[in-house]
Amino acid sequence: REEERVLEMADDTVWVEENLRLFNYIVGVWRAFCALWVMICTPNDKDAKVGPIVQTLMKKYHFTSPESVLVAFKDLSYVEAAQKLGSELNPIMYHTNKASYILQTSLLCFLLEDGMPKTFEGLVSLPGVGPKIGDIVMFDGLGEVTGIPVDSHLARILVSLEWAEDGSDEEIAHSAMSWMPRECWGVVNECFAGLG
Repeated sequence: REEERVLEMADDTVWVEENLRLFNYIVGVWRAFCALWVMICTPNDKDAKVGPIVQTLMKKYHFTSPESVLVAFKDLSYVEAAQKLGSELNPIMYHTNKASYILQTSLLCFLLEDGMPKTFEGLVSLPGVGPKIGDIVMFDGLGEVTGIPVDSHLARILVSLEWAEDGSDEEIAHSAMSWMPRECWGVVNECFAGLG
């Protein structure tokens, strides 16, 4: 009888381990997708402006996966969905473009087996995703450091501090990465955010 209980517990442990791995995978995909669509909203705007709008959309639609975005607008044509999402993203700069990027990216991610690209190259191939967003999603969403997420503000700071040679955002990132320890790459943008 005691042996049977031990075997049952062992079976439960295997079940728990398997489901814990699945749970962690799902949470990881949710975190990565949320980072992706939120970052698509941020270019050319301040976090203080984008944050409340993103929070409202999360409460209203629960955009945690590509499927959740598509389900939210399932009864609308693409044009109607883009207009509706665009109006809800207003007053974010370029809200119509960003709405289209979110819808297109959601559809492309939905068609992928893993729910979204897991590489920097895959991410920057999506509509509305450039190197900065790709680096941030890789770090914040997927836990991998792929580069320094440089925008115009961080570029100005890095060049002013003489931590990088002047050039395009990508050239400045490569210049700073040439000497900066890799473990700093993912957080350098966050450390200087708001100082630009």
